[in-house]
Amino acid sequence: MKFSKKEIFTLPNILTYIRIVCVPFFIWVILDKSIPHNIYIAFGIFIFASITDMVDGFIARHFN
Repeated sequence: MKFSKKEIFTLPNILTYIRIVCVPFFIWVILDKSIPHNIYIAFGIFIFASITDMVDGFIARHFN
């Protein structure tokens, strides 16, 4: 099966790729106690990933 660039790089897919990339950063920040205010930074990453999920859901509902 062959995919074109147009199918792979749609806006919902790009948002999903961003969320996937956020996961290791979230884990690293939350586990590294040497980072000042690591919990707040991890919370910010979580909120950012949540917003991309909401935008993805909005796009899915409006454009099928």
